[in-house]
Amino acid sequence: MKVDRDGLVEVSLEDEPEPWATSPRERPPWSGRAWGRVTASIAILLAVNVLVEGLRQGLEVARAGEATGLSGSLAGPFAEQWRTEAGGVLGVVGELLLLQGGPSGTGVVAARLDDGTVTWQGPPELGFCAVHDLGRGPGDLPLPLVVRREPQDVALVCDSYTGSPSGSQQRVEVLDPLTGRTVLDVPWTSSGGGGTYADGEGLIAYGIDLENRVIAARWSLVTGRQEWFVTVDDALAVPSLDAAEGLLVVTGQRQVAVDLRTGALVRAEGAEVDAGRAVVVLGPLDLPDGGTVVTERTADALFAVAVREPDGSLRLRRAGSLLLPAVEEPGARDVLLVSVDGGLVAVDSRSGRELWSVPAGWTRRASPGEATYRYPLASVADLVVVDGTGEPVAVDRRTGRLRWSSGLGLAAGPAPCDGFRIALVDTASPAVSMVVLGVTDGRQRWRRALPIDEPSQLIALPQGLLAQVTGSEVAVLAPARLTR
Repeated sequence: MKVDRDGLVEVSLEDEPEPWATSPRERPPWSGRAWGRVTASIAILLAVNVLVEGLRQGLEVARAGEATGLSGSLAGPFAEQWRTEAGGVLGVVGELLLLQGGPSGTGVVAARLDDGTVTWQGPPELGFCAVHDLGRGPGDLPLPLVVRREPQDVALVCDSYTGSPSGSQQRVEVLDPLTGRTVLDVPWTSSGGGGTYADGEGLIAYGIDLENRVIAARWSLVTGRQEWFVTVDDALAVPSLDAAEGLLVVTGQRQVAVDLRTGALVRAEGAEVDAGRAVVVLGPLDLPDGGTVVTERTADALFAVAVREPDGSLRLRRAGSLLLPAVEEPGARDVLLVSVDGGLVAVDSRSGRELWSVPAGWTRRASPGEATYRYPLASVADLVVVDGTGEPVAVDRRTGRLRWSSGLGLAAGPAPCDGFRIALVDTASPAVSMVVLGVTDGRQRWRRALPIDEPSQLIALPQGLLAQVTGSEVAVLAPARLTR
């Protein structure tokens, strides 16, 4: 190369450029160093993909792990562990599964969760029984069946009722859930206008006696001792329970209120007592933005959903009752699911704006006389899975846009969900079967015939177990790899 006096560079040009290689044989061989660089690049890309996929799965597992009411994993088929005659599931206490005694729903059967051995049984005369959480306050949600209770934290409350011309006879028996031993036996006679109510560690009974006086009493569910008894001597008075405020409001010629904890008259004669004010029946429940929501019932038996700001001021109130899915992930209550006249309405919890609705009677394949009431089964992955028409569907939580429909004849009722899959009962196939669908796409993951070939419900239990409930039998199912 030469540089002349004008600064120009003198170069030489070849007449024919070298031809492009036309086949691999004509390309020069790659060195080991080049192959090493390519291999390293591929390894880095694979590692990045694995990392991204791992992070995605980790986030999904974290999301599902924080949801309430989750069942154990539904990834694989289940097989029968044991079965017994029973009408339904009451809950799990310690190592025992407590069951309704029979098709009538009365009485109780206590069986070991692992093998079904019956440890004690209560007769149908006990009436309808329920596992009561001693720490549960007014409006609190009961623990889902998937949660195992500790014996010292619960009581088994059984309630029976008979009527007569002289007054109604209500009997409440409180049992030790581990042994069936009677802790408390309360016969309660009144001419009407009352009932019994389990409040935390206390049992409250109230009503109108045969002399038209309001009577009320409280017993300890732990010790069985009566803590107080009150008579309000006011003819034609009417009692009204306000559990949220802890009061029994008595309205007649006088207006007084009885403290449900102590039995004391907490407001003097002539004080302003609003017997018609709204009573909280569910809540307060926390919202993602720090507010709270309740369902209220007014004196004329109308229901309303009320949302309050973090400082307690009213944000919005609208007619209806709050519906809560059995499985709900954190943050899902930015959209409130409200039952209005048998339909389902989705409401923005911040603005009160109606986002979408499913009217009563709407169905895709309704036959004459078919029940069409719809209710939410799960609220996960920004979807609401809704049942009630025999064809569960999933809709976008905020828009109501249909994301998938099962296209199967499925029984309405509880639906165990592990956050990624949901288990339903297929009653349209030749054999009653458990079918598991993906939550996000509705595609079938697997199916298997259930051990009892009768219309059924599936209920999640602790330890990853499921219960098939027919109304006359209960079969406990375990993941196939865990069966004996």
